[in-house]
Amino acid sequence: MDSCATVLGTAELCAYIVDFVHDSAHDLKSFALVSRVFTSSAQRHLFYEIDLVAYYPRSSAIRLRQCLDGSPHLRLLVRRLTLLFDVDFLTHLRGIPLPHLNFLSLSIRFTNFASSATIMAARDLIALPSLHTVVTDAWFEDVSLVNLLFARCTPALRSVDLRGVKILSSGSPVANTPLASRTHIKELRLFRAEGIAAWFMDPECPLDLGQLQGLDIYVSASIEPVLQVAISTLEELRVHTHDLTHGLSLRSFSALRKLRIDGDPPDLVLALSSTLPLHLPYLAHITIASRLFKPYTNTREKPASFVREQFGRIDTMLADMHLPALNRVTLSVLRLIKLNVISVDESDAETVGSVPVVPLTTAELVEQTRGELVRGFPRMSERGVLVVHDYRVPL
Repeated sequence: MDSCATVLGTAELCAYIVDFVHDSAHDLKSFALVSRVFTSSAQRHLFYEIDLVAYYPRSSAIRLRQCLDGSPHLRLLVRRLTLLFDVDFLTHLRGIPLPHLNFLSLSIRFTNFASSATIMAARDLIALPSLHTVVTDAWFEDVSLVNLLFARCTPALRSVDLRGVKILSSGSPVANTPLASRTHIKELRLFRAEGIAAWFMDPECPLDLGQLQGLDIYVSASIEPVLQVAISTLEELRVHTHDLTHGLSLRSFSALRKLRIDGDPPDLVLALSSTLPLHLPYLAHITIASRLFKPYTNTREKPASFVREQFGRIDTMLADMHLPALNRVTLSVLRLIKLNVISVDESDAETVGSVPVVPLTTAELVEQTRGELVRGFPRMSERGVLVVHDYRVPL
């Protein structure tokens, strides 16, 4: 074997070994220091995702800047970056070239409101041509500040995640000239967001929802008016029952292919009944995600009858909807059980009054609960489209 082949084989083997500890920063640092043959692979994992929010002192930003300036090749490895939305913190990273950064999260810690100075310090990062996802939880005094933050975003931006964002004012009623061009985002996530409709309806908003394909919305008021531009493009929707019962109508989104509805069983019944009659010709997959289901514990008691009744009503409504493309209904019961079960043994049996209580094994517990869920949806089961998700792990 020649020397080149030997070196190449060694490098590939080292990279393969390092991949096994990709989620352990301590082990990756050890690999990077123990030998040069491991350094490159370890650095690739270490700098792929950088989260400085956990290390909120401003010195962490200074150290990162020094590290990237001292070893410029490391800038090429950074793909995901989570930072404090703080002017002093961001100033240390301003102007740093990160040509492959595709995910940026800006998190408020010391104060909820983002100042104009903080926004100006963050604009260089949002202007990176490789960036496709922006996440923030900041509050803004008015829409002009949100416009300022996203004013330099590029056409590469495709996903915006607003978690708890509040826009307190729509600004002065000035007849602004609409922007000549906007960035068409494909995915939008709104979690307890307020004032978002006023922003998207502002003529100077840099973002356009006309090509929106995916929407994840949770308790975010008055968003439906701005979604009218996306009724023919929206294909995936995740929504909470609160939003369906407070104005958001599924009937509008005729292009939907994938739908997930989160909520407790009684709220799911109410939300689905408000959508009837429903005709979605392309909808192929529905997920019903429930958080309130009385499970088996470590005894052989049955789930509460009212929950079975609610699931039965949901099953009937789904069967009555006109969904010709439907081929999968996923039932995902979140945080259903704690598998705190001991093995079955005669010595383990206890007696409560005159009724013996027999502990179940983990396998019995899971299988019987799954069977109970399937029986709650007889019509979907008969159609052969029902799937009970592994409810111990949320989707």
